[in-house]
Amino acid sequence: MASHNEFYLNQADAYEFMISKQPELAGIVNEVRPYKNLDVLDLGAGSGKLSSFIAKEAKSLICTDQSSSMLQLLNDKLKQQGLPQLWSTIEADHRNLPIPDSTIDLVVSGWSICYLANTNNEIGKQI
Repeated sequence: MASHNEFYLNQADAYEFMISKQPELAGIVNEVRPYKNLDVLDLGAGSGKLSSFIAKEAKSLICTDQSSSMLQLLNDKLKQQGLPQLWSTIEADHRNLPIPDSTIDLVVSGWSICYLANTNNEIGKQI
């Protein structure tokens, strides 16, 4: 059975297909905190479920993830939107971000916060 890290590295397209079936979240995020013209950090951005709509209105967007494959998929997706490149992707762990203090107005994270507790579970393994 593949670990989460192996899955994200080797099956980024399968992950993207899976999350594409989830509901749109732009309205929910904007209701919690409007992100227009803010400097935003998307922790564990993956293939860009949150970044895809935030990039359209944010002043700047930094997308971090531990998987280079996921970040490549995200980068390609944002380029296909035809937006000015006001975003960057950084391969990084949540616990050690190479981002200067006081440079971010808003931090968002979808599904990656849970991995701070444990990243060693195999996908599909019963706990």
